[in-house]
Amino acid sequence: MSTQQKKIPALRFSEFSDEWEEKRIGNILTIGSGKDYKHLEDGEIPVFGSGGLMTTVNDFLYDGETVCIGRKGTIDKPMYFSGKIWTVDTLFYTHSFKNTLPKFVYNLFLKINWKQHNEAGGVPSLSKSIIEKISLNLPSLPEQKKIASFLTDIDNKVALLTKKKALLEQYKKGIMQQLFSQQIRFKDDEGNEFPEWEEKRLGELYSFKSTNSYSREKLNYEVGEVKNIHYGDIHTKFKTLFNTAEEYVPYLNPDISVERVTDENYCKEGDMIFADASEDINDVGKSIEIVNLNGDKVLSGLHTILAGAFQNYLP
Repeated sequence: MSTQQKKIPALRFSEFSDEWEEKRIGNILTIGSGKDYKHLEDGEIPVFGSGGLMTTVNDFLYDGETVCIGRKGTIDKPMYFSGKIWTVDTLFYTHSFKNTLPKFVYNLFLKINWKQHNEAGGVPSLSKSIIEKISLNLPSLPEQKKIASFLTDIDNKVALLTKKKALLEQYKKGIMQQLFSQQIRFKDDEGNEFPEWEEKRLGELYSFKSTNSYSREKLNYEVGEVKNIHYGDIHTKFKTLFNTAEEYVPYLNPDISVERVTDENYCKEGDMIFADASEDINDVGKSIEIVNLNGDKVLSGLHTILAGAFQNYLP
């Protein structure tokens, strides 16, 4: 028996005992290239790039189950999708699966260290030929189905927990409003009232840093090294507690130089960012607190005010 077939996982469902077979990706599926969508009209078909959903159009490149892989930019976050889809040229889609289930392939792709296969020195990039040469270990179709179903059940439970988390965050927001308006007050461990709150100016709590004024035309969701927070996203989609791992943040276009930006003016965990403009006057001053940057380089952009807390008043 060849060494290529001696691939047995440590944990298996009891009804399976066949050895897994090693195969290259190019032998089990076909990789399709994304295309420009700007000639299309608005519709209901999602358009995806390597950074996620971009828009919707009236035509599709592929209809069926697919696993998408970033070609340029975000190359390490494969995505499973079922239905009609359009991808741009920074995102590959897959089709024509041979003796493999797309959902199982998706879970295998999650295990691959895609950055290890990066073939560019700057913006991370992958090519079809590189992807096709990567080897995977595959069980029989029945075992693939069993594993994919098991992992999908886990994904569903994670989705439910995520929904509960969102509801708790909404509840927390309501409680915070009551706490900070002093409608609700706590007492100390001995049952005594805490001292009255002290009024401070923001300038006594925060130092204000430089921001930029790049418009949407200077931003993109596909490639770049520095992310940029636009005031419109503070109004429409960013959570109050801002975590780059949970938000879809655009990059500055690669042709924009950031050489003159000092380290002090990059966003840091604990900073506050305020929107200083809005179509609705009630939203002027809407803010987010940066709680997790996950190692990303982030700048505060158009119509924003970046505030860094002094040491005695850290969030």
